[in-house]
Amino acid sequence: MIKPWLFEFLPELGSLLIAALGARTKRLRLGVMGVVLPYYHPARVVEEIGMLDHLTGGRLEIGTAIGVPQELSRLNVTMAEARERNDEIVASR
Repeated sequence: MIKPWLFEFLPELGSLLIAALGARTKRLRLGVMGVVLPYYHPARVVEEIGMLDHLTGGRLEIGTAIGVPQELSRLNVTMAEARERNDEIVASR
């Protein structure tokens, strides 16, 4: 049973939770609503998604996003750079 307080930490624990649920279920499709790809190094994203897909037996569902200007500006990333990073990660899949 998932404890209610766990939902406060789900953004940080998403991959861990998916891996744990994948080991304990057989038919449930698992995933996240959206991974903002430009926030992460391409190799990390590809490796993490690949590992989770393997651990869930191919039941992983992933949505991706580029981000919004307000968030990207905090990282000193333009929308053009975010699109480029997004395309790089998607192409390496």
